[in-house]
Amino acid sequence: IAAANAADDPTLPLVTEVEIMNARDGLSPSRMRAALDGCRETFGSRSVHTIRMMRNVARRMIDERKPEGAAMMEEARRLAIETFGPDHPLVYVSLSVEMLGATLCECTPEETYRRLVDLTRERAPEAERVLGWRNQQLAYVYNNYGRSLSRLGDHAGAIVQLERALDIESRARTDASGVARLARMNLLEAAILGDRPDLAAACHARIFELESEGPAVGVGPYDDIINALASKGESPMLDRWRQARDRRYPDAAR
Repeated sequence: IAAANAADDPTLPLVTEVEIMNARDGLSPSRMRAALDGCRETFGSRSVHTIRMMRNVARRMIDERKPEGAAMMEEARRLAIETFGPDHPLVYVSLSVEMLGATLCECTPEETYRRLVDLTRERAPEAERVLGWRNQQLAYVYNNYGRSLSRLGDHAGAIVQLERALDIESRARTDASGVARLARMNLLEAAILGDRPDLAAACHARIFELESEGPAVGVGPYDDIINALASKGESPMLDRWRQARDRRYPDAAR
């Protein structure tokens, strides 16, 4: 931003700040709102910069479980389609967050999962066609799709989608990224509940191999796996997972 301020183009500082916000989390909501207002004033409501900034602000609100974030995300999608056409990458660049935002409603958990499944079936094929299958956005989408199917009891269907998410992320980046680790843990849960001991064993081995390195995925997936294992009865593997959770997340120890 300092370098952009020294340039002749008065729009460069704002464009640079938008790019920073596309690459970083943790910026203050007020700064993000100010940047969005600046984009609208400088570039107009249908600019690439404005639409991207709308998605950033909407993503923050969705992360905070604010339903108005879903409305802003849908508005950004509508503007992208109207301005650049349905085949522009900007239509799909925040698809996974957009779909999660659409579930911010007063629904039962089952209704939420069904809504997410329906949205994925509607939008994921076009996203894959436009973005290409080696896109991390699709790894997120198929991970959420598989987890939703598993929650609805379709563990076989969940395994297909979670393996797809893991394959996309592994080929595009690495199988040790945060997305890949999360997809593998969801895959393990589906394998346990779907009575796939061979797949579960492979997931167990790779997860514990990576346990001490790479990004954390949060305590939730650990609890999900522990609950899945507990549903099958006490076992040494269940004890190992409890120990792994308590070691990585000591505040969650019971």
